[in-house]
Formats: sequence, structure tokens, C-alpha cells
Amino acid sequence: VTFLTFVFSFISSFYVIRAFTKNSLASIFGASIYAFNPLTFSHFPVHLDLLNKYFLPPLFLFAYKFLSYPNLKNSFLFFLFFTLNSLAAVYFQIFSFVAIPLFSLPFFIYKLRDIKYFLNILKLSLIGVVFILPILYMNIPYLNFSRDEITNRTIKENVVFSARIIDFLGSNPDNLIYGGFTKNLEEARGGSFEKQIP
Repeated sequence: VTFLTFVFSFISSFYVIRAFTKNSLASIFGASIYAFNPLTFSHFPVHLDLLNKYFLPPLFLFAYKFLSYPNLKNSFLFFLFFTLNSLAAVYFQIFSFVAIPLFSLPFFIYKLRDIKYFLNILKLSLIGVVFILPILYMNIPYLNFSRDEITNRTIKENVVFSARIIDFLGSNPDNLIYGGFTKNLEEARGGSFEKQIP
């Protein structure tokens, strides 16, 4: 299953890059970076859910298509991939909720005076109501658990567990493949994990 996450990430990003560039060589190069970059490997084996990033590229492709050419097919595919991406990892669900409105902003500004466009977007967005049910089905137990078990982190715990800028630039020093390359960043990361725990 873990191996297939890399395969699916490569295929989905290749398809999306190919849709925009129409260049197979550029698509292979871009898909290789997306699927096999150090940050992807740094999630193994602890955060396996974050390897399920293969729905992100088609989500933004069909968001682009839906906003550019609003029709029934593009609307259905956008909400389908939004739902699949949301169910793949809760982090990607939160990311999508934040990123999609920002992604949509240039389209809305460009069509600001086109009332027909906005009415069409609103009408076609009703398809998204169907996809709310599986998202709620998966999220409600998670939210109930968080509330009942009081799993909120303290400020000190957030300092230890939250991502920092350096975490986006290099993998974990213990990573099997890229660990040797990033060991010199250990000091910039604030020392070893054990030293960070108060």
C-alpha cells in the first residue's frame, strides 16, 4: 500500500502536469519531484497518511477546470476529488478548505461583473451537497473524540510538535534515504527531538 502511494502520486501529478504543459518529458520530471521528493520520504514510516497526496493534483486541476469552464462534469469531478482528498488525510482536508478559496480568488476577481457566471457556479455547487455526507461521516467521530478526550495541545506541546520552516526544507535526520544529507540541519531544527521535550 505504501509503495502504491508513490505510484499513484506519480501518475496523478504526471496527468495534471501533462494537461497543462502538453510535454511528456516535463511531466515525467515534475511528477518525479512531486512523488519522490525528500519531504515525501520524511513522512515514512511515522505519518503514512501524508503519503496519500495523490488526490491533490487532480483536485486543483478540476478546480481550475470548474472555475474556468463551469459545467456539470467539471463540477462533479471537482467535488469528487475534493471529497477523496479530504478522506485521504485530515491535514489535506484542512489544506483544501484553506487553499481552494485562495485559488478561486483570481477567477472571481476576473469575473466580478459577470453575474451569470456566479449564478452558474452557485447552481453547479449544489452537487457538493451530496459529497458532504461521506465527509461528515468520517469527521464527526474524529471531532467527537477530540472533544471528549480533550486532546488539545498546550502551547509548550505546540512548540515541540508544530512544523517549522526548516521542516519544509529538509527531511527528518533519522530518515533512511535523506537522513545523512539533513543531519547538518539538526542544529537549525533546534536539536534532537528528545532535547525539545520540556
